[in-house]
Amino acid sequence: MQPTITIGIPTYKRPRQLALLLGQLVDSKKLCPWLQVLVLDDSGDQEAHALFHQHCQDNQFTRLVSNPENQGYPRTLIRLIEECRSDYLILLADDDHIQLASLDGLRAFLESETPDFISTPWLRRTGAGNRYRLASDRNRTGEIHPRYAMQAAGHAPGLIVRTEAVLPYLPILRDRLISGCAIAATYPQVILLCELLITGARCVHFTKPLVQEGDRCTSEIRDPDGEHYTSLPSRIQQMASMDRYLMDKPSGDVQEELLLGARENLLRKVLRAAPDLGVRGLLSAGLKSFSRRISSS
Repeated sequence: MQPTITIGIPTYKRPRQLALLLGQLVDSKKLCPWLQVLVLDDSGDQEAHALFHQHCQDNQFTRLVSNPENQGYPRTLIRLIEECRSDYLILLADDDHIQLASLDGLRAFLESETPDFISTPWLRRTGAGNRYRLASDRNRTGEIHPRYAMQAAGHAPGLIVRTEAVLPYLPILRDRLISGCAIAATYPQVILLCELLITGARCVHFTKPLVQEGDRCTSEIRDPDGEHYTSLPSRIQQMASMDRYLMDKPSGDVQEELLLGARENLLRKVLRAAPDLGVRGLLSAGLKSFSRRISSS
């Protein structure tokens, strides 16, 4: 039996980008009549509603869900998964474009392999891919190695989750958000992938790209302290919180590889956020950031 698939689109005050994407998805029904679309509006106003009804009022395959106010990306991701009525959910940003030619191949792959989590290449506007695939062979589908979980899931658009597989882990993600976990607030999809890998779920790469960069709007994702996720203080907190999260998991090969890979990846992000500080400045910034965290706890 062929799986059902929904494209999930969180949107927040980007009417022009949303209109372009909805127009593309309405046209996609000629190629993919089985495709469903779920839009989650975080703006709390009527503009997204008007756009949605303008483009989709005669279509039964589209659905709009609204939050009364901006919940932030992690909680919006949770609600997208909870609202999904299909077997699989494809994550898509409102400023990106879907690669329709890849969808039939994806559907056949999901039917034959039934994976729980799928990472696909994400294309820049130039057409170059920038998502990690496999250490040994970047041109074939294969399982996601725990060491490369951050690369596989760090960028949400183009990720695919089996809805029933990730639902049990949403309470864990919620608890970490409530506790002020920086990595859960900035990379919630990575938390879900880690939980799946630790429990032995089938997490794979699919080599055909599904998503291409569109307008490249500025992301406003922030950590629990209100810092932009690309700032140096936030990067340091992400690294520390990821360490704490993984250290609480059962020890073993998967946990060790997740820890090693996360430390490598997040350290590079810390260094990129502080290109002019040098080692002394980096250590000073890190100590100040940790001191603020300790004094407020």
